[in-house]
Amino acid sequence: MESKFNQKELEKIREWVYGHKEELKEDLRRLVAVPSVSEPDSGEKPYGKECKKVLEEMMAIAASYGLTATNYEYHFAGMGLRPYVYGENAISVWNHLDVVAAGDGWTFPAYEMSEKDGFLIGRGIQDNKGPAAGALYALRYLKEEEERLGLRHNFVLFTGCSEERGMEDMEYFMSHYKMDGFQLVADCAFPLGHGEKGILNLTYEKQLEPDSLILGLSAGSSVNSIPGEAHIRLKKVPGLMEALQHLEKNRITVEEEPESLKVKALGIGGHVGFPEGSIHALYVLTEALQDLEFFQEEDRRLFQFLCRMNGDFYGNGAGIACEDELSGALCGALNIARYQEDGSKKYVWMQSDHRYPITGAVGAELGERLVHLAGLYGCKAVIKKDEKPYYLDPESDTVKTVMSAYRTVTGKDSRPFTMSGGTYARKLPNAVSYGMSLETKRIYQDPKRPGASGDCHQPDESLDFSQLLEAVVIYIATLLALD
Repeated sequence: MESKFNQKELEKIREWVYGHKEELKEDLRRLVAVPSVSEPDSGEKPYGKECKKVLEEMMAIAASYGLTATNYEYHFAGMGLRPYVYGENAISVWNHLDVVAAGDGWTFPAYEMSEKDGFLIGRGIQDNKGPAAGALYALRYLKEEEERLGLRHNFVLFTGCSEERGMEDMEYFMSHYKMDGFQLVADCAFPLGHGEKGILNLTYEKQLEPDSLILGLSAGSSVNSIPGEAHIRLKKVPGLMEALQHLEKNRITVEEEPESLKVKALGIGGHVGFPEGSIHALYVLTEALQDLEFFQEEDRRLFQFLCRMNGDFYGNGAGIACEDELSGALCGALNIARYQEDGSKKYVWMQSDHRYPITGAVGAELGERLVHLAGLYGCKAVIKKDEKPYYLDPESDTVKTVMSAYRTVTGKDSRPFTMSGGTYARKLPNAVSYGMSLETKRIYQDPKRPGASGDCHQPDESLDFSQLLEAVVIYIATLLALD
């Protein structure tokens, strides 16, 4: 590690970060206030007016601190010591400012940053606006100290706006601009991710019969989020209400509406790449309904198919379970289901997301198995995306430099890892995922709903502010080590 990064510098970094914590908090409040759900089909291209607004807000904040700000056609914003130029081997940090939809179950305002017991709460606070603001402050420090430190590299922060919707922003950027140097993606956990599983997405369609009891079905807000809530609306027929009331448990409720019966299931939402502790609300719902004699055969086949897909998160029921030593077991589920009408045609549209191992698995083969399974239950299925796994040698010099800086700051003898999540790292030429969640991540937990809120993609998404400050310290130290 070069002499510019030493214990004295580390003390200066920490003093600076904690001295600017209130400014960081207020800048983050500005970002959370924008409901920046990516909407590529909206009239405001490329991702809707709110994504446009949040990029402009981020660039304005960066410019106020003396950083350059470049607009890449509203797919990305780039903020750096200098504008990014291909060929200069810049060191870049990558974040996204789009968020998943708020969904239901919030006890705090989703788009108004709240504070509770040292936690900041709001949609996107953890994934990924908090880390993006933290990365911006890391660059702010470097800008203020650039002359004293004699920095050799340009440092640039890139923030996109369609990461949660399949990384269309990155597809655009990499097809229009060249990228070199080394990239750190601050959309994960410390210490360092050097590999990501493949991503397999399918869509499904199940046509309903004229005598179907289903009048409505809704579950899921984004394909990579396990739904914490699902509901179905059913025709009123003699005896059905009484039968449904027998199903009422802690996670099932039944409500009589003027024209229908509404059955609601509660689960525990989460990220499909990290399903441990989640309970799939659509499975809770369909498992309860599949054996009721009131439903005709095709309705029951739909429920049975959804139970096969969501009975576990590791592909056992769907017949695609597999694993390798490098990255572990396949994981995933069918997370979106919507009742649709097209003239006289009534059907249910669905979408699944599975993450398959880095070695030994072929996405196309797994996809064909799911197509076959869907057909057994009268569903038409189409493979929509098969994104290959990504892997970077953990013994490379840059990875060793990053890990050395991390160990120096934290005192932890941690090791790089591979994961099921998908980040911008898989799209970049020489990237790792690196923080900003600490290894001992803490989240706000509603005492009335333990496990059901507080994490990314959940209601009351939260971030321990003291941990974000430490993450900024780690980032500044790491960027200096890479210089």
